Amino acid sequence: KMPAQDLPNPAPVTTLSFWMTRDTLFNDLDLFDSIYVTVSTDKGLTWNRILPGFQRNKLSGDMAWEQKLVDISNYNGQTIQIG
Repeated sequence: KMPAQDLPNPAPVTTLSFWMTRDTLFNDLDLFDSIYVTVSTDKGLTWNRILPGFQRNKLSGDMAWEQKLVDISNYNGQTIQIG
């Protein structure tokens, strides 16, 4: 369950973080390395896409990792599933 919305003002910012990598072996396939975070408030019956989405990072090197952050504060006080 997400933090309650009635906490001190301003409400807390809740973020989801993950790491995304780039495999330079497949440089011509940029569209295949992208991700969107989705959230369900009804136990997976429907899903809402959180924007923005994330495309392959353009860091140099053979395998480069970059941390991504998604603000999910709009769901504070609710029980959610993340996809």
